[in-house]
Amino acid sequence: MAPSSLPPDFVEIRDIDGDKMGKFVNVVGIVKDCRLPIPTAGKDFKCTLRIFDASTDGSGEGIDMVIFRPEAEMPEFGARDVVVLHKAKVQRYRSDAIVSLISHHTTKFSVFKAGSIPKPPNSAKPALVQGHKRDSLQPSEAVNRYVSYLLHKTDAYDVPDEAEFQEKAAASRNINTTKFRLLKDVSDGIFCDIIAEVARKPFDGGDKMTLYVSDYTENNYFFHSTWEGIQDIVSKAASDPYGYTRATQDDSGKEKDEWVGPYGKNAIQITCWEPHASLVRSDVSAGDWVRIRNLCIKYGKDDQNLEGVLRGDQRYPDKLNIEVMGNSDPENADDRLKEAMRRRRDYHREKKRQMKEQVNQLQAAQAAGQKRKQSLGADQEPEKKTRNQKKKERNRRKALGQQRAQQEQDETPGASEGGEYLELPGDLNKSITCESHPGTHISTIGSILRSSHRGFEETGQKLTLPFVCAKYRACVRVVNFHPSSLEKFACSHEATRYEGFISDEESDSEGGTSDDSMDEGDGRRVWEWRFALQLEDARHPGQRVWTVVDNFNAQCLTGLDASDLRHDRRKLEQLRSRMFLLWGNLEEAKSEAAEARKKPVAKKQSVPQLERPPLDSSDREDNGVSSSWESSVSNLPFICCIQQYGVCVTRASSPTDDTAPKQEWTRVFGLLGTKISH
Repeated sequence: MAPSSLPPDFVEIRDIDGDKMGKFVNVVGIVKDCRLPIPTAGKDFKCTLRIFDASTDGSGEGIDMVIFRPEAEMPEFGARDVVVLHKAKVQRYRSDAIVSLISHHTTKFSVFKAGSIPKPPNSAKPALVQGHKRDSLQPSEAVNRYVSYLLHKTDAYDVPDEAEFQEKAAASRNINTTKFRLLKDVSDGIFCDIIAEVARKPFDGGDKMTLYVSDYTENNYFFHSTWEGIQDIVSKAASDPYGYTRATQDDSGKEKDEWVGPYGKNAIQITCWEPHASLVRSDVSAGDWVRIRNLCIKYGKDDQNLEGVLRGDQRYPDKLNIEVMGNSDPENADDRLKEAMRRRRDYHREKKRQMKEQVNQLQAAQAAGQKRKQSLGADQEPEKKTRNQKKKERNRRKALGQQRAQQEQDETPGASEGGEYLELPGDLNKSITCESHPGTHISTIGSILRSSHRGFEETGQKLTLPFVCAKYRACVRVVNFHPSSLEKFACSHEATRYEGFISDEESDSEGGTSDDSMDEGDGRRVWEWRFALQLEDARHPGQRVWTVVDNFNAQCLTGLDASDLRHDRRKLEQLRSRMFLLWGNLEEAKSEAAEARKKPVAKKQSVPQLERPPLDSSDREDNGVSSSWESSVSNLPFICCIQQYGVCVTRASSPTDDTAPKQEWTRVFGLLGTKISH
């Protein structure tokens, strides 16, 4: 047999995959890295070996061999030593993506010292180290010759020299056996080991995963998680005594996906980076118990609550410091896990007792209130009324009902003048659609403008509101627009450094000035729609209202995003064609009238134009003067949605008045939820 041939009954490392899960294999490999034995929760120590062979040579890959044995029975390894494994078990531990080997009570080791292995075709038997008696199995001569071949024919370029190897091995043992902490004892700046329950479903942040864990101990520097379910329990108990609305088998897992841990300051947020994030994403669920090692504790961004960070190990990039702890073997379970489970049991017992006590108190309070209400009603029940008294009471209620009905008719959107709903025109524009809400009638522009102020009493004083927040549906046609040029329908501002990341309210300081660093421009221009339409009631000519069209509703109306229309000719033509569906020949008629006013003979007849439509949209833009081009406008009426709201404006004081300018609220109307179908 040629020395380069793998001995019978042995496998190459590259062939060890999930298909061999749970099986025993024989392997010959070169030692690349070693983490010295460390104590475990049981009687055994744990040692982790990294080996590779000819099948993985040059790729930098290998496989971990995890050894569990008493410390006195552990073999010793050096850099580039060759180890022969007999009956090592294949496992997937912590993550489906990681395949490793683990020792069994039948596993045996044969270690050949690298410095004593001769060159092939000589046998490596003289380099065999005498190990523990449980490793007394002697390799065959074919294995001894293959060991020589493997060491001298393999390029171990990434294996450190003996001094560096031993230094790293010693560093792997420099762990603090007292690093374990209860969460109530953690503080800023420490690294610790914890055992805790996952309190909610992990949150996937892409390159990281976020965990919330608890060991059922309280820390005053943790975020306070609240629970406000008592009222719901009481209301359900009262309205659903037979439990028809309780969780079924299909939705019983909803709470598990949300929060299963303790409330209060009992849980800590942990951010897990790779390689830990992949393990959490695939193996960790709400309710699992996990052991986390070398967890960094620090204050979060708010500098108020402690959080945890679990990063990768630069020296051992593949090392995982988080593992899911099984609870199916109570006899061999970690004592610290058992203690945490006892705290969990005590917490839920106390929580159930408190919930029952609070439910009983609330139910008793509700019953007492109902009883007091009934007794109060019985005490105040008047004596039997006469027939005349009953008649007067009916008439009084009838008059009060008619008064309320009339008031609601005047104020409710959709009520038309005269109390009757008018028929809609038969030639409605089919290209315009708007939001449809059942029960919302078509209002006239006159009724919308009439209900501009409402009064109410507060602390004995009568107050008048300058506007109301309301929405209407109306049948209208467009008779004017502003600005007069479509190229000006879009405006721009310079984008700030945080454009799109924070809202305008967040970027402004309390005093109304902005942070210089936040307002610093980046040279980009952000374009938004900004124009207004004057609408006339299709059933009552002369009733008009100016409606502002903001960026969002203009996008809905036109189906286009704003841009520089002075240079984007294609977008301008798209806008013109779509607005033609809305207002017909309005743009042409208005343009022809503007050209006519430019002639000297028509100059003195020109109508003064305002820079913008009035904020109080009930005013006529032309101050009561009819435009000469309106008679030539031809377009179809349509149904649209209009909203009424208020804006705060500053009214300048008169030149003779020394008082400061006054701010007041003014009523404004806007187009809402209307779309041009194209």
